[in-house]
Amino acid sequence: MVPFPDLDRAVEGADVVVALTSSARAVVEPRHLAAGGTVLGLGGGAEISAGVLTVADRFFVDDPGYAGVTGSVAAWLADGLPSDTLHTRLTGGLPAVAAGMLPGRTAPSQRILAVVQGLAARDVALATLALNRLDIR
Repeated sequence: MVPFPDLDRAVEGADVVVALTSSARAVVEPRHLAAGGTVLGLGGGAEISAGVLTVADRFFVDDPGYAGVTGSVAAWLADGLPSDTLHTRLTGGLPAVAAGMLPGRTAPSQRILAVVQGLAARDVALATLALNRLDIR
């Protein structure tokens, strides 16, 4: 990993942006989710702007019930995003993607937003799955 003083420079050209913060304000904005890219939110703060949900073509969470308790999804709801809008935008659960029951991406240019707020064991399992599928060693 290489530290960057500026998020725009850090994510330039990135296929995957992983946000893991305790920030009380959004740091990942719609411009950070490029065509064909993925934003993965793992933190307990309000790290991802609700605008990212607006530009995402597909939106996944690990646990729909718990996603509204902490992290970005909870912040969106607290800021007035209607829960109906959230549920309408939700493509499905990450466990279904990991099990191969639901495709994560159906077209190369799709913008994917995934928020993982559940158990730490899921975080580790999903990270391992992502590394294996991306063939990163």
